[in-house]
Amino acid sequence: MQTTLISIMSNKVLDTYYKNNRHIWVLVLSGAVIGTMIGLLATAFQLLLDFIFKIKLALFSFSGGNLFIEIAMSISLSIVMVLISIFIVKKFAKEAGGSGIQEVEGALKGCRKIRKRVMPVKFISGLFSLGSGLSLGKEGPSIHMAAALAQFFVDKFKLTTKYANAVISAGAGAGLAAAFNTPLSGIIFVIEEMNRKFRFSVSAIKCVLVACIMSTVISRAIMGNPPAIRVETFSSVPQNTLWLFMVLGIIFGYFGLLFNKSLIKVANFFSEGSKKRYWTLVIIVCIIFGIGVVLSPNAVGGGYIVIANTLDYNLSIKMLLVLFVLRFAGVIFSYGTGVTGGIFAPMIALGTVFGLAYGLSVAQLFPQYNIEPGVFAVAGMSALFTATVGAPLTGIVLVMEMTWNFHLLLPLMITCFSASMLTYIHHQKPIYDTLLRRTISNERKQQAKEKNERNQKPTPNTSGQTISKEEI
Repeated sequence: MQTTLISIMSNKVLDTYYKNNRHIWVLVLSGAVIGTMIGLLATAFQLLLDFIFKIKLALFSFSGGNLFIEIAMSISLSIVMVLISIFIVKKFAKEAGGSGIQEVEGALKGCRKIRKRVMPVKFISGLFSLGSGLSLGKEGPSIHMAAALAQFFVDKFKLTTKYANAVISAGAGAGLAAAFNTPLSGIIFVIEEMNRKFRFSVSAIKCVLVACIMSTVISRAIMGNPPAIRVETFSSVPQNTLWLFMVLGIIFGYFGLLFNKSLIKVANFFSEGSKKRYWTLVIIVCIIFGIGVVLSPNAVGGGYIVIANTLDYNLSIKMLLVLFVLRFAGVIFSYGTGVTGGIFAPMIALGTVFGLAYGLSVAQLFPQYNIEPGVFAVAGMSALFTATVGAPLTGIVLVMEMTWNFHLLLPLMITCFSASMLTYIHHQKPIYDTLLRRTISNERKQQAKEKNERNQKPTPNTSGQTISKEEI
């Protein structure tokens, strides 16, 4: 009798505990499952990208060392791959073009819907666009695909709105964590960048935390655990040099203003003209990048190659500035084509190039400081990201995790704060907020245009003549 009573009481306690904590366990288990799936997805995406680059190199070997044949092959591949990417996006899911982070923020805000088809469309089109040599990165698409996978999980298991926001946010964070091998940055990104859309709670944070952990564990199990960017590990800088990082942050603040405005203007220039102009511009961009793949690999691609080459200190200040201008324009026009691709890695590459040019200049102007120029390159990585995205904490943590330069926390904080305040003074909105508003505005314009065309469609009358609906 006593044993039965104890058993009944234990069951009641367990039932009460389960009812009171059910939402936490649902979110934690959901985070673990989607984190594992996203780790596999991001790893597969990276491995296939590496495979595509190997195929391209193998094809170039058939040129027999003839430069003109190699350039012709490179241009042809760029054109074909970009056209395939654009066709897939326009045919199956227009929202799969570009970075996709703005689509995730829109979904969390409730003004956008992540369709099931986005993940396969983004995956396939991204392989072609990133493999073409355009100056775009995999990180934005990885975040969008991860959120799409999380949305599929929500729909499949019919999770309520109470859980959906946390699970999709966790998916986005896990996508960033797996793409960069930076688990803490994935969590900070959700909290900071998506703070106006993410519904804070202890259980939701746990969901994001578990998802980022699992995606990183899976990614490291398959890809290993090297730093995303191989760079020298620097010691802390002297106190009397900290003002130089404030100046660098202000400069990058202005670059951020220019980058955001240029990105939107060029994207509008591509999309608002005639179809003939659009396709002409796309072909021109492909030709330029096709040539660049052969003649100047540093000026094209996502940015990891140029970061590695830049940090070897083989380029002069003048060459670094030229490279910065070329890559700046390259990123803007690559994104303008509308293909799948993000701007995270390209921005970090831009920050590295100008940061090193600034560091070399400091070494010449202030030799008494005896400071490594590479320190400013690392600071530049986070500064342009901060000025453009408007997420200083994410920029700081992301770069420290990517480079393993944790001793540079204070210089990074000063640089990012200066860049952030400069953009704040000029009332600049974060780039993904601007892109989301642009997407919604363009869709409304398109809907109004289609409605107007329907109203203008001739309607027959009894006399056999036709009159428009407006005349009726």
